[in-house]
Amino acid sequence: MGAIGYETQENGIQLTYNFRRNNEGEWQPIKQLVLFDYPPCHYGGQRTWLLCSGCNRRVTAIHSAGKYFLCRHCYGLNYRSQNQSHIDRQLHKAQELRVKLGGSASSAIPLPSKPKGMHWTTYLKLQHKIIKGEMAFFGHLNVSFDKLHLLMDNKTK
Repeated sequence: MGAIGYETQENGIQLTYNFRRNNEGEWQPIKQLVLFDYPPCHYGGQRTWLLCSGCNRRVTAIHSAGKYFLCRHCYGLNYRSQNQSHIDRQLHKAQELRVKLGGSASSAIPLPSKPKGMHWTTYLKLQHKIIKGEMAFFGHLNVSFDKLHLLMDNKTK
């Protein structure tokens, strides 16, 4: 279990921690200053951003995937949706909508009834999106099973 010390400053945050690669070798003490950027907002005030120490990009989060805390671009980290196929994203959206309606994410459980206070038109639109996403996924699954079935039939001949 690790620990990270930090000290906030006007221009950034000073991180202090120990690092060793692949749990081998000597621990190296690391001091890393992650700078802040304060661009003005259009309607007044300012917003605080972190500046990545690797590429100097404005970011909201830095990650510990190596020796230093850097942005996801520097470490080549993707969002989960970037690793999903179009069909998988549709199913994921349908599952999120099921939960939003107060039900289970499982397609095996019937859709939940309309939540109190929700307009019927809104409920029916969400219900349509859920059904459309699930039908796309199961249609794709059916095609995949058909291909697998054909492949197995050809191997047995």
